[in-house]
Amino acid sequence: MTISDAEQDGSAQADDSTTVIWRHRKRDLWVASRSEQLVGTVEFVAEHFVSCDAFGKRRLSHPDLRSAQRAVECGW
Repeated sequence: MTISDAEQDGSAQADDSTTVIWRHRKRDLWVASRSEQLVGTVEFVAEHFVSCDAFGKRRLSHPDLRSAQRAVECGW
């Protein structure tokens, strides 16, 4: 379960242990957490979005933010 794009400013609170909260930390960095635990990140690099797991291991490059966020949420 993912919160809406409108709530990505960091003001949203998780209502259960399955909700992923996205926070836009820096200009080109989004951080995902679930139950206050890091899930992963998405960073905008060289015109594409790079998803990383909770350990910082790069996963894939994506053409848009939403597909990169889904990859992090699903653990791809």
